[in-house]
Amino acid sequence: MPIPSSIPNGASPDDVAQNRARISPAGTPVVGHLGTYGDHVAAELFALLPAIAAQAPIARFAFMGSGSREFLERLRDRHPQIASRAWASGRLAASDLSAVLGSCDLLIQPYPDGITTRRTSAMAGLRNGVATVSTSGTLTESIWKDTGAVALAPVSDRGLGSSWKRETPARGVTSRFSSPTAPRRCRRTSRSRLVRHSPGHAA
Repeated sequence: MPIPSSIPNGASPDDVAQNRARISPAGTPVVGHLGTYGDHVAAELFALLPAIAAQAPIARFAFMGSGSREFLERLRDRHPQIASRAWASGRLAASDLSAVLGSCDLLIQPYPDGITTRRTSAMAGLRNGVATVSTSGTLTESIWKDTGAVALAPVSDRGLGSSWKRETPARGVTSRFSSPTAPRRCRRTSRSRLVRHSPGHAA
């Protein structure tokens, strides 16, 4: 069974809007990442962010979780132009994190060994209905492909940075990255589909 996220999904529209205005004052799309920014995941992010930033020049970036502010400082040293479009939350209470997650159009969640149902950072995004792109690796269970709960790219494919737009049209978010006036939409059924297909789930 998937490990449920402890992050609630009941953020008020006002709280979401307030966070979105802080992250993206012009109302342009927000690409987020939630994690602890350990060396392996940070390396994945450093590798793919330049491609995403180049392909989505109007997008803003939101880094959430413990270590996010330190990661942003490291990003500023490596890619100052990308860092100038980014915001970091630092550690937040669960209810506050839910509101920030709700302000994101898309989550990019690369894992060096692939997404699994034990990745609580990925499960938090699903619980909050945020369209998500992640990596498929040696630890990734078949349920992810079976349900289509997230868009997947192989771990070996550095192309997560170049394939993310190709992988997300069904989630209704791609148009947001080419037009700042396109409506915000995301797949709200991802978590329910994942749980419904889990072993032991009663129909």
